[in-house]
Amino acid sequence: MQLDVGKLECILNPIAIVLPILAVFLLTSSYFIGSLICKQLKAWKPQSPENAALAKRFVVPKFSKALKPIVEELKLHELTLRNNGYWDEEAVVDLHRQIVDKLISRIEEAKTPEQMKIMSCALNMDQLHDFKTLYESTMNNIKMKEKLYFNRFLRLGSDIRALCPHKCPANANDFLDLYKQGRAIWSRYHDFIERAAAFADAETYSSHGERPSMKGVYRVTEKGLFKYNKLSSADDFRHLRFGKVRDLVRGGIIHESMAGLCKVLEFFRDSQEIGCCRVKNRFETPSDAGWTDMMLNFYFADDPNHHVCEVQLIHYKMFSQRTTQDGHDGYNVFRASYELLAYHHEKGQIDYDELRRMLMALDANGDGQVSQKEIQFFTDGTGFSRKAAARTVSALDIDHDGILTTSEIQRISTRKLNENLGLARVKALATLTGPQSNMSSVGHAKVVPL
Repeated sequence: MQLDVGKLECILNPIAIVLPILAVFLLTSSYFIGSLICKQLKAWKPQSPENAALAKRFVVPKFSKALKPIVEELKLHELTLRNNGYWDEEAVVDLHRQIVDKLISRIEEAKTPEQMKIMSCALNMDQLHDFKTLYESTMNNIKMKEKLYFNRFLRLGSDIRALCPHKCPANANDFLDLYKQGRAIWSRYHDFIERAAAFADAETYSSHGERPSMKGVYRVTEKGLFKYNKLSSADDFRHLRFGKVRDLVRGGIIHESMAGLCKVLEFFRDSQEIGCCRVKNRFETPSDAGWTDMMLNFYFADDPNHHVCEVQLIHYKMFSQRTTQDGHDGYNVFRASYELLAYHHEKGQIDYDELRRMLMALDANGDGQVSQKEIQFFTDGTGFSRKAAARTVSALDIDHDGILTTSEIQRISTRKLNENLGLARVKALATLTGPQSNMSSVGHAKVVPL
């Protein structure tokens, strides 16, 4: 019996057409369903009633019974300094010492497992998620409606950053000297940012109709202790150094449009009166709480102390969300719990030997270096995605050459790691490199590829 080739072709041709279409359909459907499953797994879920109750037990240090009266008394001295240009130094130093003592006690209390749990719950309150969602939605609306000037604003920020020196000058390390130098340029600072605002038909931030005072003694002490120093109860409080506090003299400029904020940036860029030394653009990378602004640090060119000040450039829509939704109280909770957790995390949970082993595990070609291309996924359970892994390498890459080496691990401080990665990623990195890590201390451990 002869095979009819013509009939066979008629049968095979539809199959040849249908099979590829079916394969594409199945692959597309699988990808779509997989994406939905992944999205659902990663989706935010409300905090459990038990954890919400724990979060409510967190007390922001400055509102505690031990510190609140000291903070209130200090406000009277701060008002005197603002109005008269001087204050009772002996009384202020004594109150400053009391704050340090109380905060060190609070730091000791915060390291218990129970307090760690409470602070972790405070970082994940539903209220904070609501604010973050609101901020992100507002910012997306701004980007969509003002795309042209939003992009111009980013470029101007990059231009000013390129003009900044490699390192921002430090302010006075001594507590009293810091305030003296800040008070000396406080009025001039506000005159300057008011001119910048007027140039763009913007407004400066005011506190009850008045110019904002300098950052309060309590917050400067807290910031110096939590972020820039490590002090135990046995140390003299006068060992604290405050040179990295560069927002003692601070203010804000608010405009209802990105076009107006661009004009403000042009004023700062073209001014011969100041020297800009740092740009922190949270329009590019919002804070962990979802907040966006641009912070410029600068000093007056003829100021012999080169006291560094800070100004925040804020879109009115973002500012109105924070003020009308009472977002600052939530931010106080987030910041205080974040800083206390970060303080204890920096006290040795990250082991540099383990970090070097991590490098060995990620070093695919065994040349003692890790590049971005070698980063895929960390082992299961670390909480890292490809993006987070790449960010980790970038944060540790202090030479900015795209290559991470063991020598860079030795040279970078854990504090810098916290600044660049954020607390959540530092905690995940500790999980990766801690005693429960499944990375081998010899040779290469298994890295899950994409």
